[in-house]
Amino acid sequence: MAEDLIIRGMYRLRPIENEFKRFPFRGKSDSYQVYEVPLDAVFYNDLNGRIVTIIQADEARRGKSVDYSALRRENPADYQGRFEDFIEKQNPGKLQELRKNISQFGQLEPGIVLTDGRIIDGNRRYTALLKNARDTGETVFFHAAVLPAPETGDKEGWRYIKMLELQISLAKMQPLEYTPIARLADFYRATRDPNTIGLLSSKEYQRNAGMSQGELKKLSEELDIALDFLEWKGKPLAFDYLESKSMDGPLREIIKYRNKWSESEYEAMKSSIYTFLDEGDGDMTRKIREYLKYLWDSPTAREKARSFSLSMLTEEKAGIVEGEDVAAKLLRDAEESAFVDLDYIAAQGVLDKSAKAYKALNEFLAFENIRALGSLSNGEQEELKNRLKAIRALCLEDRALARWAFGEDK
Repeated sequence: MAEDLIIRGMYRLRPIENEFKRFPFRGKSDSYQVYEVPLDAVFYNDLNGRIVTIIQADEARRGKSVDYSALRRENPADYQGRFEDFIEKQNPGKLQELRKNISQFGQLEPGIVLTDGRIIDGNRRYTALLKNARDTGETVFFHAAVLPAPETGDKEGWRYIKMLELQISLAKMQPLEYTPIARLADFYRATRDPNTIGLLSSKEYQRNAGMSQGELKKLSEELDIALDFLEWKGKPLAFDYLESKSMDGPLREIIKYRNKWSESEYEAMKSSIYTFLDEGDGDMTRKIREYLKYLWDSPTAREKARSFSLSMLTEEKAGIVEGEDVAAKLLRDAEESAFVDLDYIAAQGVLDKSAKAYKALNEFLAFENIRALGSLSNGEQEELKNRLKAIRALCLEDRALARWAFGEDK
């Protein structure tokens, strides 16, 4: 019987009278007895998809990856302390609100733990209880239903545990705060990561997360682009990098146009697209949308994007390409583009029509994205900016656009 289970060989569980938690598990929905579980009997779930990006950021800060399974065995206090910090960093305000609520009313929603002590549902509630217990010095219990822990190599058993986590976290039972990038990280770990025990199929993920077929398709496409971008960047699987740069919106914009281009055409242009995305700042969702629209509308722009070579810009910053200094060539090309735009503006006679003037300026900016041209010296970048100012003097009256284009409002 459940009340006779011993967590980690040390703790007996006391059932709470008339308290049950209902949830689906192994293909059927049932009510499970809730128990008082000592706080030191359980441990944080390092397989939880919501904190993958925080773990990666912590590893990047420390300069090394961590085997959390080994850390939990060898130094459980360090393991628990790190995860407590991870949970708090996810949403400090939400945790503080939960702590106050539990102090006033008690733990109203039971969690779920395995018989080895792993928390499947309730990491945040457990953290709130832990902090409250430290502050008051009182003996506090975590209220949770208990499920048998699968053996380490039991892939089928771990598949059911992951399905349960998805149903609780992402479906209708109890939707939680997955950031868009954390969702991508979780989807990767659950369906594609070769190191994950008990991988789910995409269909299983969809069904247990309560997603539509369309939502699954979009999630899969976003993951494909994210993985490709990170490989290009030289940071494979670094979802924390995407999180730090708020890449979810720009990735979705790329997908819209990626689906319009052929595989070969996209491959030829992606260094230009990814460089524009990676080197930019501010509202990159809007900026990449406008850059992609420009590529779509302009055959000349696509040709330039296809000839864009990131290696040319980075491998030999002061080197020679076909006998010509790279920075000098880029500067000359930028100069020619500027005069073409000026001619266009003058020939159209539309200095007072913001739409066409904006288009001319946008075409230049989209190509020559100064921050993306890392080979240019400060002086050369300044010269390019001066040429842009000449265009602005002729056609730009919109102050909001000036701030976007030049980072100033003067």
